[in-house]
Amino acid sequence: MAACGSNSSSKKDSSSKPANDLVMKQAEVSPHGDMGFGVATVAMSGDKIVGAHLDEFQIVATSGKEAMKDAKGVPNSNSDFGKGVKAGSVLISKDENDAAYSAVMKVAGKATQSHGKSLDAIQSYVTGKTVAQLKKAIQDNKSNKTFVSGATLTDTAGYVQAFIDAATKGKTEAGIKNFKSTDKVKMGYALSAPHGTQSFGISTVAMVNGKVGAVYSDEFQFVAKSGKEALKGAISVPNSDKTFGKGFADGQTLISKETNDKAYSGLMKTIAKSTKDRAKSMNAIEAYTVGKSTDQILNGLTKDNATKTISGSTLADTFGYVNGIVDAAKAAK
Repeated sequence: MAACGSNSSSKKDSSSKPANDLVMKQAEVSPHGDMGFGVATVAMSGDKIVGAHLDEFQIVATSGKEAMKDAKGVPNSNSDFGKGVKAGSVLISKDENDAAYSAVMKVAGKATQSHGKSLDAIQSYVTGKTVAQLKKAIQDNKSNKTFVSGATLTDTAGYVQAFIDAATKGKTEAGIKNFKSTDKVKMGYALSAPHGTQSFGISTVAMVNGKVGAVYSDEFQFVAKSGKEALKGAISVPNSDKTFGKGFADGQTLISKETNDKAYSGLMKTIAKSTKDRAKSMNAIEAYTVGKSTDQILNGLTKDNATKTISGSTLADTFGYVNGIVDAAKAAK
């Protein structure tokens, strides 16, 4: 059976990066209860967070009294990926379903404002601060559950801690060099279906002066927990062994491909004859987009020539991954 956790990765350690280089760090987290999991991402320059984004994923009912009205499932929910959750339910992104999710919370949790507004306030709060400053803020506000101005979430400290975890334990991708403290960072985020129907992807981009300053992409897929098709040594996303996991189809568990790069790449080498680890190809794709505008990224690039154009990527769906990054870049605000 797969274990739960999130800190295994082939991404490079950023500790040796110069203080003026920009890096993106990402971690799977559990900021609020055990009914879902989150993905926290921070853009960092030195020891300071200069951009932050967090999304949460939860399984909700699609029919009956507990159904979330107008819920939109993650990409491929109506295809093979959707078979990984129990019938009558769907995996959603809270970011993408803010209006629907917030409406439920106003009734069930007596929420006074949207989940998205509170999360925006927390993301703004952590931006410009160091990990040490954030740790002190949590310590100083143990009795104040809503210590971030503009945030009404009772688990505010949990969300702040999620960004601390991303900054200290997250998987890392290098961004632009010579980042200036005066440069304004705009964070963009998008969900996608870059590779077939068995998974969905997420891309988080830090835009600097109209160009990609740093980016991190990941994919999530259901895999068998046992038997011939099991992914040996798989690390499941947080809360897969708790309430969240009860919504999975029998015998299935949800994984991050980045976190499970060694195990997933080993499987792909066996069944798809891949020649290199998935993460190495993703590193090449992400590096290709850094320092470019969306127009520059797509200029002359096609589905047919993407793998040849982007040196270091052997993924057949290279163009799909690039488009996921471009979508995130265009969503930056």
